[in-house]
Amino acid sequence: MLPRKEWSGDYSDVKQIGRTYSKDGIRWLALSGSGIEFYCETDFVEIAFVSDSSVCEQNEENYARYAMYINDELVFCDTLKEEQKTVKIFENVNKQEIKVRILKISEAPQSMIGIEKIILHSDLSPKKTEDLSHKIEFIGDSITCGYGVDAENELVHFTTATEDVTKAYAYLTAKALHSDYSMVSYSGYGIVSGYTENDKKDSVQIVPKYYQSVARCFGTYKDLPLLENIPWDFSKYIPELIILNLGTNDTTYCKDIKERHEEYLEEYVKFLKVIREKNKDATILCVLGLMGATLYPMVEQAVAFYQKETKDENVVTFQLTEQDREDGYGADWHPSIVTHRKAAKQLTEEIKKVMGW
Repeated sequence: MLPRKEWSGDYSDVKQIGRTYSKDGIRWLALSGSGIEFYCETDFVEIAFVSDSSVCEQNEENYARYAMYINDELVFCDTLKEEQKTVKIFENVNKQEIKVRILKISEAPQSMIGIEKIILHSDLSPKKTEDLSHKIEFIGDSITCGYGVDAENELVHFTTATEDVTKAYAYLTAKALHSDYSMVSYSGYGIVSGYTENDKKDSVQIVPKYYQSVARCFGTYKDLPLLENIPWDFSKYIPELIILNLGTNDTTYCKDIKERHEEYLEEYVKFLKVIREKNKDATILCVLGLMGATLYPMVEQAVAFYQKETKDENVVTFQLTEQDREDGYGADWHPSIVTHRKAAKQLTEEIKKVMGW
């Protein structure tokens, strides 16, 4: 039998997917779709996880949901309910080279998950998988996160157990374009205001406030600092294309009030400048419309104002087709799997035109 060897979760010779953070041998996954990927030659694979404070608080609606793949085939998917759990995901009579991928498929604020150990029967170290053809960053809200996509219908309310970013338009678009991705997305967040039902601006739940951080997550673990207080190193992932899809939640605040529309426009322009500062050469594609396009005219105007002021022509707009009731809904009237697939196809074709891919 091959020797049993263990590597810490922050082992450097694995591919980082999205924004992750390592401390004391544990690699933390918070944002939707964040994870690691590696090749190994083995007959056995186990992954040891640790949870954050969401498990200690016993709030099942917030437990981190994760998925694991062998050679691109899903082999395990669950929410982490224990403070520590080791999962065997591969065992074979003979050793072989396999590709292992571990993803967090629920979003950041509710919880994060820590990869503590990679356990193999092997005398060889894991090695990084190759980069794909392109690199995309997605900035968005619940739509990008895959909010409620596994729920039976629109009457079901949100839990992390029904959220799966791999079934949402962003992940599907990246897959169709053979592209690496990074996602910065939070349900209920916007540009000028988060989702609100009382006509008051929610200036906390806005993506620009946390875009330059590793992630915003309420979960804690021992002396781990809050991820929102840790600056993200933009040199770790340099996208060719950035998809900015924010405005659905802002609509609950802006409504049809002209002054608020103008406020959204102004903050949109400010955020474009921040995105450009951190991503000098990326094409920025500003989209909106899957759950309504009320603010799409403001997106177009914001881009026009930004271009006039900065002379930066590498920013374009695109309106997504609004979801169709005939395609069903996920939790709380969010897009269904069918809707996400349609949106991914539409966005993929637009990206091919814009980028020449």
